[in-house]
Order: sequence, then C-alpha cells, then structure tokens
Amino acid sequence: MNPAGTRIYVTNYETGTVTFCNINSSTGVLTGCTVSSTIVTEPQGIAFNPAGTVAYIGSFAGTVNKCTVNPSTGALSSCATTGSGFSDPVGIALNAAGTLAYVTNYATSGSVAQCAIDTSTGAVTSCTAMSTVTEPTGIGLK
Repeated sequence: MNPAGTRIYVTNYETGTVTFCNINSSTGVLTGCTVSSTIVTEPQGIAFNPAGTVAYIGSFAGTVNKCTVNPSTGALSSCATTGSGFSDPVGIALNAAGTLAYVTNYATSGSVAQCAIDTSTGAVTSCTAMSTVTEPTGIGLK
C-alpha cells in the first residue's frame, strides 16, 4: 500500500509486473486496477519512501529495484537496480524516515540486511547483513 493509503500494489512473480489499484476510502473496495508492463524480473516484496514517490521492489533474481511512482496515476517507471550484495531479496521494509531499508535475503545468506537510503537520490547503499535467520521472506516495521 502506498503511504497515503490510496493505492495497493501487488507484485506478480511470473510476469515481472506490478498490479496497482485504487482503494475506495469509504468501502475499501479496489477499483481501477492496472497491470504495469514488465518492469522487474521475478518481483517479490515492495515498499515505498515516506512521500510515496519511490517504490523499492525486491526480486527473486537477486536485486533490489528502485522505481519512480507517478503521484497522479500510481504508475511505476524508470526502474533500475540499486544496492548490492543481495541473495534472493524477497522482503523489503523502510523505516518511517525513509533513511533505512531492511531487506530479507531468502537464499544462501539467510539474513536480514540493513541498508542506507540516500534521500536525495533514493539509492540504496552500504548494505550490511545484520542477522542470520532461516529462509526469511516477509518483513514489516511498526
């Protein structure tokens, strides 16, 4: 879900796409669902910066991708790999300030990486494995 709570985003593993829908604020019903073109290989988890202008998508292909979010339509564009050292990063969450990303590495490393986010560019940098866990997938921050 975007930070404003107005759209929901669903990653589609097989097609490399993301479906995004508007959320009716009164009923919660999803409307106007749109499927993106292929933007990320084997997308998994998705998280947004606090402004909702950047989406970070973990990929089972071993990358984290940074995409620009169109504030009017919700469409994702200009997706590019950011950060390094991931091993099947399937889950991703950002802290409230948008300065740190926590990424679950499902495969051989079996870890949660903490990464810095350059708030001026949105780039993910300085990733360090913080803990060893067995095949982590989802992650959430409160």
